[in-house]
Amino acid sequence: MQRACIFANSNKGFGGVETSNKAEPTASSSNASSSAADEGALEALEARMRSRRNKKVEPKVKVESAVVDAVTGKGPAPPTAQAETTFITGLMFLFGVILLEGLLIAGTGFLPEEWDAFVTDVLYPGYTPTVFSFLMGSTAYGLWKIGKLPLPFLGAPPPSQD
Repeated sequence: MQRACIFANSNKGFGGVETSNKAEPTASSSNASSSAADEGALEALEARMRSRRNKKVEPKVKVESAVVDAVTGKGPAPPTAQAETTFITGLMFLFGVILLEGLLIAGTGFLPEEWDAFVTDVLYPGYTPTVFSFLMGSTAYGLWKIGKLPLPFLGAPPPSQD
């Protein structure tokens, strides 16, 4: 027995409809057993794909080195890296202070009179030196990172790529 089926094809544009005459066989015992086998094969394939996806690739040669341990985080960080992390954390804190001060200075007209007086007398005169110190610190860090400026508290600069 054959049925005429209408399939809407989304690739045909606006309302494109394509008709096709496909033979749909009636359900029989051979069809049911083959579909069960297909489902089992599909589940096995999906299980294999999931197991491949979750595997970690391990190197064939195990390298034991202080540098590899420091990079992967398994070993202690060298003092230069600790000082650099502290310096970056300080710059991030200073950036947060600058952002907060800027928002307070910008919104000072919407604040009560007491707060307005505090912002005008205390925060506003200190805003420019705060921004200047952030710019100097970030510039010094950038110059140290490219090897143009030796900073004694950060240690020797990293080797240059030249």
